[in-house]
Amino acid sequence: MLSDWAFRRLAYLFLNQRDGTVPNRLLIEALMYKLASHKSFAGVDRERIHHFITGYAREVKEQQHQGLSIRQMLIRLIVRLNKCSLPNHGVMELMIPLASYIPANQWTLGLLQQIAQSGTRLSDTKFLKSFVAKAARQAKKMSTSLWNRIDRERYASALKICQELETVSVSLGAPMKADLKSLEARRQFDHILERASDAGIMPLPLRKPGRDMSVSERATVIHQLAHQYSLDRTRSHAQNWRSMHYMYRYLETHGQPIGRLFSQAMVRVCLIQPMAEQEFVSAKRLRFVCRLVTKAEGEEVARKIEQVFYVWRGDLILHARKTLLGIGEHRRAHVRTMKRQGLL
Repeated sequence: MLSDWAFRRLAYLFLNQRDGTVPNRLLIEALMYKLASHKSFAGVDRERIHHFITGYAREVKEQQHQGLSIRQMLIRLIVRLNKCSLPNHGVMELMIPLASYIPANQWTLGLLQQIAQSGTRLSDTKFLKSFVAKAARQAKKMSTSLWNRIDRERYASALKICQELETVSVSLGAPMKADLKSLEARRQFDHILERASDAGIMPLPLRKPGRDMSVSERATVIHQLAHQYSLDRTRSHAQNWRSMHYMYRYLETHGQPIGRLFSQAMVRVCLIQPMAEQEFVSAKRLRFVCRLVTKAEGEEVARKIEQVFYVWRGDLILHARKTLLGIGEHRRAHVRTMKRQGLL
């Protein structure tokens, strides 16, 4: 019988090698012998297990000759166990701890995705629930110390892997309760604060990292930031629009109400600022703003904004047309083109 120490040592040498000294076949064969004593095989006839191992060992040698990767060989082993009506989840239970020698979650995610793509079911998925929960706890620990941009990028990457792990685990039939939505909401809010800090509009009480808030408290902060963005003339209206739209999507995604402070800020950023800079505003952007205003301030207010907008835009187009005629041009007046050419 292969000892735990020997199996782990072999796996360590295999996963950390650079020159292919330890062949894939050796790890797969060791895994099969270790699998024979795994709890997943409790109750399975020993002779049947021995027959499977000896028979499949010949196939493993052929797979080695074909140049299959270790991941491909693991998938084939899992598929074959399933076809032979033998428990196959032990393969994953044995391999996941070994993946700690490499970028574990990413490696395991790739393996699980290939299992799902193969259409093979795992004989038991309880271990996936605990694995994803552990990955989520690790990500949550990272979220409490996001002092710089590199840390935040690593956290975003770790959280994305956790979400993909949850998705593929659910597709394989595992029950999930990893609470990843709250972690993603925290990451998105941290991103909003980071952008506000870069723009120089971060409120003083929020400049100290590490403070957590409820979703409703975050919504209040977002309304305040929206107001500050709408008053900032050091940034272009396009920059302010991108920041505002990201915050809008955050509020919508997490079911938070949009109040007057936010809708009025959106009117300034999407309509007043660009029109004051003689920039053309599309009817699509107007419809978006009016829908927002209708929800927050009522249909009558939205209708008045629409009326004023069309008068304002008409005056801008007329001004552009007169400018073209003034220089002897009779082509159609395009506000954006003329603005780019310095004619407006």
